[in-house]
Amino acid sequence: MAEIDTAPMPTVTNKVPSWLDVQYNEAGEINKTTVNVERLAEYVAMETHFYTDNNNLAGYLFNGQYWKRYKNVKQADNALSSRVATLLKQHKKLTSAKQVKNIVDLIRVITVKDVADYIDFTDKPYMVSFTNGTLDMRTLEIKPNAPQYHALGGLDYPVSDKDLPTPKTDEFFTRLLGDENAELLYKFIGYGFKRNYLPFQNFVILYGKGGNGKGSALTYIGQQIYSGNVSELSLQAFGDKFKTVGLVGKYANIGSDIPSYYMPNTENLKLAVSGKERFEVESKGVQAFSIVNYATLFFSANDLPNIKRDSGLDRRPLVVTTQGKGFTTKDGKSDFFDEAELLDERPAFTRKVIKLFMDAERAKTLNIPENVQKATAEWLKSADIVSQWLDEHTEEAKDRRPTAKYMYQQFSRDVEDMGMKETINRNTFYSRMEHLGIKSSKCS
Repeated sequence: MAEIDTAPMPTVTNKVPSWLDVQYNEAGEINKTTVNVERLAEYVAMETHFYTDNNNLAGYLFNGQYWKRYKNVKQADNALSSRVATLLKQHKKLTSAKQVKNIVDLIRVITVKDVADYIDFTDKPYMVSFTNGTLDMRTLEIKPNAPQYHALGGLDYPVSDKDLPTPKTDEFFTRLLGDENAELLYKFIGYGFKRNYLPFQNFVILYGKGGNGKGSALTYIGQQIYSGNVSELSLQAFGDKFKTVGLVGKYANIGSDIPSYYMPNTENLKLAVSGKERFEVESKGVQAFSIVNYATLFFSANDLPNIKRDSGLDRRPLVVTTQGKGFTTKDGKSDFFDEAELLDERPAFTRKVIKLFMDAERAKTLNIPENVQKATAEWLKSADIVSQWLDEHTEEAKDRRPTAKYMYQQFSRDVEDMGMKETINRNTFYSRMEHLGIKSSKCS
């Protein structure tokens, strides 16, 4: 997402800024001014609230609307350099790029914080920054944007200050999902604005045939409702700590058209929706650190993936099937909706989904439609537990071959240890082994 720099630029006045040293002549008139590098660095640091910590050496900056987390030092230094150069130029003190760089380097030195002073960007999870102010999700009050709300990332549009109808947007989603499922999705869209994954700890998979508009819906949610402040990880990518670092500071993860192949590592996926458990992420060239994720997870799939089952994960997914007609043509384009009309309703729609989520949070229930519960249960039941177990517990060996009976006993014990309720009988297990080409003394 492009940075929204809403901080007012310094205005030119006759007043001498605090970072200029002044020499006066005998008549008391200003004779000469020189840049006090230390005071200018302190001034810019105070104006931008810039600081770095061990979790992000690139740094954080309050841009006048929200806090921005920079991905690399170059991006952050460019932002600081722009501020410094503008100030120097306005007072005719800009001499060279090296002059600006030296001041930026000094800003970095004086803004390193101790661990005790790190900003907790999750301590005010209900405060969301829009161009017209910071919305308190609990009261729907809109307050002037300010750094003390710790809003990491912001939206590039205003939120409505009153309830208004959104007929075009409602038709957009209900045509794809049907009324019940669209309302559930609305709650999850609202959930994404909260910087905490409690209390529901679920993730959504939009499931249905290809080309019906699932991808278009998620793209609109990610790029327009969340202003592009999203990551784009597939389910399978949650096993890679170099990819999960992309979740940091995001409203949501939008994983479109996830692959259907087997997903053996689900530990980080469970932790990502826990709302309280930390897991390790890492950027290349930077020391690994742990995070508590708050990016709400959305996925879409034409074919549901085969995931490693355990009782901890079974409670998390919600398979939301496309109940409606869809709205895209074969080439993926839509003649039914004009995005400009949806954007006109965006301020009111955002207020609506936030209200729906807050109502669900207060009621402590999402009121999950029966069709979603059924689709989710069927997916989990159809997960190929036997092939998963064989993939993880067998290896090719020429000289020894365990008995099928022994393998079945080990399989049954492991399934029970995982908290699985399904029972796979002996003959089904043997048949699946043979189909997969696994040799034993029973099926040789």
